[in-house]
Amino acid sequence: MRIRIILGMSVLFQFSAAAQTVRSFTDERDGHVYKTVTYEMKHGNDSISTMTWMAQNLNYKTENSYCYDDYDANCGIMGRLYIWSAAMKACPDGWHLPDDREWRQLADLFGGVNVAATALKSTSELWQQGAQGTNKSLFAAMPYGHGTVGSGYFAFKLNATFWSAEDINGAYASDWVLSDWERMIRYNGHKATAANSVRCSKDQ
Repeated sequence: MRIRIILGMSVLFQFSAAAQTVRSFTDERDGHVYKTVTYEMKHGNDSISTMTWMAQNLNYKTENSYCYDDYDANCGIMGRLYIWSAAMKACPDGWHLPDDREWRQLADLFGGVNVAATALKSTSELWQQGAQGTNKSLFAAMPYGHGTVGSGYFAFKLNATFWSAEDINGAYASDWVLSDWERMIRYNGHKATAANSVRCSKDQ
C-alpha cells in the first residue's frame, strides 16, 4: 500500500552546486564496487561543503531483501529491493540511508523537488520515450521499479523508487519516486511490505 504525497517547492538551502566528482567505493563486506558522486556545495558565505552519494543501487544481501521478479541475476543489474527495516541497516560502515532532509538537499542542487527528477534520472532508453533524464547530477537513476511483499514486482521501466530514513509512524516511512515527471514525488511507503531500492549517503 502506498500513499501519494505531491510536494510543492522544497525548502531552499543557501548553496549552489560547485562541482561533481565521480569515484568508486568498495564494500568490504562482499567486495562489491559502487560508483559514487561527490557534490561540492558553495554556500552564501563562500565556504564549501560536500556530500557523497552512491551512484548505483545498493546490492548487499540481507534478510528481507529481494531481486526483482525473484531472479537472482537482476540483483547484479538493478541492486536489491529492501523493506524499510532492512534498508535502515543495509548500508556499509561509514554510510547511511539518507533522510528526507538529505533528499531535499540533493534536489535543491538541481532546482528543487519540482524539477530535479530530470537531472537525477539517467539518459538510458530503458526509461519510456520522453521520460529519460539528462543525468546532469551523475546520480544515474534507472527505472527499476519496486516490489510489494506477497504481491509481486511493479513499474519496471516506469519509475525508480528509493527509501528514505524518515520514519513517518509505526507503519509508514518516506520513499522518493522518479517517474515520467520532472518532479520528485514523496510517498509514504509501508514499512513491512514496500520493497524499494537503496542509495547510501556517506557519513559527514
